Amino acid sequence: MGPEAAGEGIELTPDEYDAFVRLAGNELKQDGKGMKDTLAEVMRSEEYLSQTDGPEGGKALIVREIVQAFREAARGELFGRFPRLMPSLEEKQEQRMRQLMPLEVGRP
Repeated sequence: MGPEAAGEGIELTPDEYDAFVRLAGNELKQDGKGMKDTLAEVMRSEEYLSQTDGPEGGKALIVREIVQAFREAARGELFGRFPRLMPSLEEKQEQRMRQLMPLEVGRP
């Protein structure tokens, strides 16, 4: 994931991207554990071990869900730490909404 993807399509400075990577990795805690610790614990569980292997298997799905949850939480924290990102995020969200809205009558 590059700096742009970490910030929802917003270009991040090196410091902002570094903060995101640290937060998503193991700095940001959910239930007292960071992503690395959570993954290590889950991978030892019977539920995980009983899942199917492979890129589309149950194990991969569990890992992707955990990684996604921590990245989403890290994004939220990132926008709190770096308020200059909020106007850019709001503009990106408005652009996405305009793309999803049906064309008005008479508009090309």
